[in-house]
Amino acid sequence: SSGLTLPQYVLGTSAPPDLSLNRYMANTESERAPLLPSLFMPGFPKCATSWLYACLSHVWHPRRLGCGSDPANWTAANCKRRFAIMALSGSNKGETRHRKETFFFGGTIVNFFNRDMLELHGPDPRAGALKDLPALWLWQENDQRMKDARQRTAKTRGPRIHRSIVDRTTHSEQMDRMAAMCSLPTVPKACTTTSNMTAIATQRAEVCNAKYNAGEPRCSVHGVGRNRHMWRELPRAGPNYCFHPGCDRIARGIPSSWSGTCGWSDELSNNHNRSDVFCLKSATPWVAENELNLSVVDFTPNYLCDADAVERIYRTAVDPAKLRFIVVMRD
Repeated sequence: SSGLTLPQYVLGTSAPPDLSLNRYMANTESERAPLLPSLFMPGFPKCATSWLYACLSHVWHPRRLGCGSDPANWTAANCKRRFAIMALSGSNKGETRHRKETFFFGGTIVNFFNRDMLELHGPDPRAGALKDLPALWLWQENDQRMKDARQRTAKTRGPRIHRSIVDRTTHSEQMDRMAAMCSLPTVPKACTTTSNMTAIATQRAEVCNAKYNAGEPRCSVHGVGRNRHMWRELPRAGPNYCFHPGCDRIARGIPSSWSGTCGWSDELSNNHNRSDVFCLKSATPWVAENELNLSVVDFTPNYLCDADAVERIYRTAVDPAKLRFIVVMRD
């Protein structure tokens, strides 16, 4: 015989007994609750984790599984095969990118971990005015979203609209959606759940205090949130203004609110007439129990090098039995 063979130790490995969604702190099956990663890939540096991630994200994309490119068709009712998605982050123009490595649980000198999980799952993509959008509208590729917008415009009657105008309008619509998501403050799910499961009760005791139990949300301390008492000239950005910690709000003329890909571009003011925008730091879907058939993955190889990372993953899991790991080794 020839070709690759499976190691002996994996031949007896069975599929997870429960393929239900890894929802965080859900009160009922019908309630929308954030999905947390359930598939992890800790590994050694330079052992092809990026290659494996590229293969997995390509093969287990809903479009590759015959479910099309429209997020409205990625529901459990329309897409029977289980697919994989990643957490997202965003740019200052509302563009999103998949996050192979979140580093949320550790593996870096910068501490991103917070016990209430708000910076990992981010704001609800269907909160408020966005309630009628598909559950995974945010996960549609940027190029595909632009293509769909151009096709819809081409089918409408009236004067032909230039492609650049369509693209600019689509960007503006996406920025408005980001603002709608991020503008709604969120109390940690651990403090609003009514479940008395032992694991949930333990997490509630660790996360919640008198402030959260009183229904007060945790506000972002990044972007203009660093100096909320100073930026009274921004709309709704005074000392009492609060937005989701999974987002950065950046503003023209305030360099201290900029960071990384969430920096200010003159295009925002010149082409979109914006004085401030929201930049998404991290987001995962918020769904009901039987709404989708997917797994959220976090392929941060550095978790293998951090003694605290796996413990954090375990302690924040409502049901650790739903978690799976691909541990990548090297010679």
